[in-house]
Order: sequence, then C-alpha cells, then structure tokens
Amino acid sequence: TDASVTGAIVNGEPITITFHEDEQDAIDGVNEIIDPSIYSAADGTILYVRALNDAINDFTMDQCFRVIAITLEVLPSPELPETLADLSECDDDGDGEVFIDLTQHEGLIFGTNPPDFILSYHLSATDASDGVNAIAVSELTSFSVTADTTIWIRLEDNLTGCFNTLSFNVLIVDIPFIGAGPFVLEACDEELGINVISDGLAEFDLTELDTQLVGLNPDLEVLYFETQVDVDTNNPIDPSNAYQSANATIIAVVQSTEAGLCSNQTTVELIVNPLPSLISDPLPNAITCDDDNDGFGMFDLQAYADLILNGSTTIDLLFYETLEDALANDPGDAIDISVLFDNISMSMPQLYVVATDTGTSTQTMCSTIFVFNLEVQPVPVIDQPAQDITMCDDTAPTGSELFDLTINTPIVLGAGQDPADFTVSYHLSQADADTGDNAIPNPDSFTSAGQTIYIRIVINDGSNCFLTDDFEIIVEPLPVIIEPTASFDLCDDDASGSTTDELAIFDLTTLIDAVTDSDPLLGVTFFATQDDVDNNIPITNPESYQNVTNPQTIQIVVSTLAGCTAQTQITLRVLPLPTPETTDPMDIEICDDDGTNDGFFTFDQELQDVINEIIGDENVSVQLYETLALAELGNPDDAIATPYTNTVPGGQTIYARVNSNAADNLCFVIVEFDIIIHLLPEINPNRENPYMICGENDEMGEITEDLAMVTNLL
Repeated sequence: TDASVTGAIVNGEPITITFHEDEQDAIDGVNEIIDPSIYSAADGTILYVRALNDAINDFTMDQCFRVIAITLEVLPSPELPETLADLSECDDDGDGEVFIDLTQHEGLIFGTNPPDFILSYHLSATDASDGVNAIAVSELTSFSVTADTTIWIRLEDNLTGCFNTLSFNVLIVDIPFIGAGPFVLEACDEELGINVISDGLAEFDLTELDTQLVGLNPDLEVLYFETQVDVDTNNPIDPSNAYQSANATIIAVVQSTEAGLCSNQTTVELIVNPLPSLISDPLPNAITCDDDNDGFGMFDLQAYADLILNGSTTIDLLFYETLEDALANDPGDAIDISVLFDNISMSMPQLYVVATDTGTSTQTMCSTIFVFNLEVQPVPVIDQPAQDITMCDDTAPTGSELFDLTINTPIVLGAGQDPADFTVSYHLSQADADTGDNAIPNPDSFTSAGQTIYIRIVINDGSNCFLTDDFEIIVEPLPVIIEPTASFDLCDDDASGSTTDELAIFDLTTLIDAVTDSDPLLGVTFFATQDDVDNNIPITNPESYQNVTNPQTIQIVVSTLAGCTAQTQITLRVLPLPTPETTDPMDIEICDDDGTNDGFFTFDQELQDVINEIIGDENVSVQLYETLALAELGNPDDAIATPYTNTVPGGQTIYARVNSNAADNLCFVIVEFDIIIHLLPEINPNRENPYMICGENDEMGEITEDLAMVTNLL
C-alpha cells in the first residue's frame, strides 16, 4: 500500500487514514498496520481502510469515520537472469580509456520476456530504479569507460509499469604489468665437482624470473623466446626450466592466461659466472703439530682457510672429510672449522674444501671442489686452557689493576710436565704469540685496564712447533649505586595485630630498580646492620621484612657477576595513621521535598557537617568519594564536590578519605556513612477535587462523612 492509495481516498479532505487487516479492527480503530508503505501481501488480499475526519463534530463531540474495503492486486515484474557477467576491454594504448559495447547481454536479458518490454542502461542503482538518466542509445555500442564502472539495467513492462533491475561491471584491463627490472638470470659455468673444466655454458631455469616479472598474479603467464622472430612466430623456449646457454639476451613475453587478451614483453640477460679460484691449484698442504706425538694432529682449518683465500672476502669455504660429502655439499655435514680438527685416522691423508663465490656482483653462488693434504709435526701439549683473571677495581679505583700473568704457567703446563723443559712467554697479540716477538718483560707484575693476553709454549728441543692460548685479564668496575635520596616510608599496618605499634611489612625488593638503575646484571642483598654485612648475614625475607625499630637504617650491598661490591643504606620509617574525631559519623537522612520526589536530592551543608564531625579537633583533612576504590586511590579530581546530587535513587554509601595533615605523612583511613532520601507519600492524582457530599432531602445540616472512603480516594 503506498501514498497513491491514501491520496485517492483522502482526496484533499482533512482525513486521517489507517489500514487494518480485520474489518472490526477498522471499525474499532485498533490494530492498524504500523507501516503501510512497506506492507507485504499476496495477490487478492483484502484490507479495510478507516477514514477518520480530523474535525470534531459539534453536535456529537466525536470524530466521524467510515470504513471501506480495498483489494490488493500483485502484478509480476519482468524476469531477469540471476547475474550478468562482467564486460572487459584491454587498454591497448595505455591512455586509461576504452570503448565497450554494453548491449552484449541483451539476448540473455530479454530471454522469454515479451518484445514490448523497455530496456534501458543507467550509471546508478537509483537512476535505474527511478527510470531516469538513461545512457543514450547512440552510446550503447561504443560506451566510453575511463575507470571500472558498474552498469545498471532497467527492464520495464510497458503495459503494467512493473520493472526489474540488475547490474554488471565494465572493467578496463591494462596491458600486463611487468615488474621492476633489470631482469638478470645468472648460473654457474659448471655443476659442483672436482677437477672440472669450464666451457662458458650453463643451464638456466628461466622460470625463476616468473615472480619478478609478474609477481603472484595467477592470471598472467610468462613465455621465453630466443629472438623477436621466435616471438612473432610463437616459438617459445622449451623446456624453459632447463635451458642451456652462454651469455645471452633473450625475450620474456607476459600474457594473460585467458586467450585473446593483451601481452607485454621485455628482455632478460643470461650471465654465465666463472667458478671461484683460491691461492693455487693444487692447494698447499695443511700443517699442524702433533700434540702428543702419536701421529695425529689438531688442524687449525680456520687459519688454513685464511691462507688459501689469500685475502678474498667473496668466497665461502666448507671443509669435508670425504669426496661424497663434498659433492653433496650439505653444511650440516661440514667440518666445524671454528674448533681444531682432529684427523682421527692416520689413513686420512687429505680433506676436501668446497669454495663458493658469494660476491655481491652476482645473483648465484658458484662452487667447485679442491683437495689438499694433511701434514702432522710434533708439538708441545697444553694440559689445561689458560684461565681468565679478574680483579675488582677497588684499589684507587683508577680502572687499572696489577696482574700476575704467570699464575697461568702451571695451569697450561700441568703437573706432569717439567717447566724447565719449556719456554712460556706472554704477549699482547696473537701475531706476537705466533712469532714469539715482543714478550711481556714483567708478566708477574703487569698493570692493565683489561685486555686479551696470548700465551706461547715452546718445547725446548729445538723444534719449530709451538702452541698458543689466550685468556682475558679483566678489571671489573665496582657497581654504580644510585644513592637513595629519601627514606622508605610505610603507614602503620595491622600485620602485627596493631596499627599503632610502629611496625610494618616492607618489600625491600622494590628498592632494587632504583638502587641499580634497573641493571639486570647487578645483584642486591639487604642487611639489618653493618655487623650483619661484616658477618654475611643477609635479610632472608626482603619481600616481607618487618622493621625492628622505628626509624631503622638498613644496609644495601650491590654486587656484579664477578663478585665486586658497593654499599649504601636507607632508613625505614613507619608513619602513624591519621586519627579522625569519629570513625562512625551519623548518616544523613532527608525527605525528598525538592519537588521531584524521585529519590534524588542535592546535598551541600549536610555533607560539610559530616566532614566537620569526622575532623573534629584532629589535624586531618577529608575528601569524599562515591566508591571505596576511588577513595583508596585518593585522586582529588575524583572527589565529590558540593553541592552534590546522589547517583543512586534513595541514597548510597559515601566514602570519606581521612588524610593526615602532618608533614611528609601520606597515610589515610577510610570512614563510611550513608545518605538516605525518603520519598514523600503520593496523593492519588485522579481523586475528585473538590470532594462533595450531599445531605439528605437536599437540606444543609450535619453531614456524616465516611472518612475511610475519602482516605481511599486520596
């Protein structure tokens, strides 16, 4: 039912129209259809219209009405397909504009509908629904589109005026986008092997460039061609994942996976990279000294790697025990050259090294295999590694300490070797330790701020084999302490059973971050007295320490991981709680006589009277809050301001935070009281006013009133 029905019935008269599904409801003026503009009904449905005159009849003092019946007729709308496929066109010239024939769907649109149906095209659903702003017929077969556009069609029954709408998209298909170049594919001259000969050819997997060319777009594919002639004749490289070539330039064509759409092309450079080379081929022998003269040796393959690299920084080396492992080139099977290598078998005269070119000028890492021999010579033995020596910087402190380096001599020689059979020297660099140059002249009294010391052990038998080791001498600084600038104050608590015994539970661990500046490498220990510090008797429960005296000074010792310490102290103070004049003030009770009788009332002097009652003659201040949580937080911005209107009808509990006014005392207590608002009794608003009682025989005289009846009426 729409406005046209209402308009036809009203015909300009001052009449109010309502629609009803039941005739009696229309007569009674009840159960009207709430929104007749969107009423849903089947064909042939009968509705009852109640037309009510807006004017009041002067004679009857009523509004006259009339009820009529109407029958609803539902006409069919033209049938349309469920969906229409999008239309697309390639932007061949890249100017952002294409021309599309919008009428391509008309056979599907008309279907079995009568030929006298009217079809129009629109640029919005609203225009299609309203039947306005149709695209001109002259433009339909060559419609200009500069961006993806939704087209709405309207199919209208010329006889009934019923219509239906449907949309499809018009899409601009750009020339396939090719990713950022240049497009370069590199491969190694030869596969990994030993004694290989370079020929300048390599096998390329051209498909490795697909992602760089088109990203992850599933609607695009890439074909590769050797020449432009091959492109023009559609003769692509096959297979593209195993193409053998020397250095060359080929062509990559990007096209849609759907036939007939646009394509694009670019060039690809194929580069054959040479295999890496080392200091020589064949490689020199790797030489080490026999640590126990049993024919086995520990080889420093890292030093050997540095030797054969000959200063190159673009080659990585992996060492393997067997040729099979080298050919597999699995880093998990490679020898760990960060530690010395034991040849483990006298029948292992050689090792294999895979050299891989990692230069930033190439995209691939070419590898080849070299073989080299192992050579073992006699060497002295280090019984135990030299130990690091740490001294705390507590003599001046100056940052330097006096070290006796020779304490490492018996450690490296061990008890089973005669020091007279060896020469042990200490050096400031690995190079000096390797050559024996620039030995420290006074190793038993060497002043240093901390550094690496290198020890050289040579057996006194005239051989050239030696061993070196290194250790650190460390000057450990004393920990930096942030001195406390204030005492640690707590309010007297009832953990001991009393709030007036000047005892409280302190969590001393909360001081750690402030004292150490949150340094996680520093340890903190608390002591009750200096005697406890001297006798190493720490406080065992720093998280819940109860003071012994008030105030009490405790000692704080901060230590580093190396055991160096510094000390400070802090005073613990237990502050008294404020003592209000009363902790049980009178509740505020009041009648709701502000004219609203709604359980809400605005309080002013009443609250101040309670505050004065709590304060009395005590040195305290009071703030009022609506909740206990807010009172405990004590934010003045959250405090109740007067005049104050309660937020809970009928009243609520008010929480008074009583603060001490004593200097440096932030302690407080909470005092509760209630505000209670009593509602006024309600008088029946529908009572007779005034109330009249008639006497018998219309005579004025003494009238006996039924007071109970009057009371009930009120």
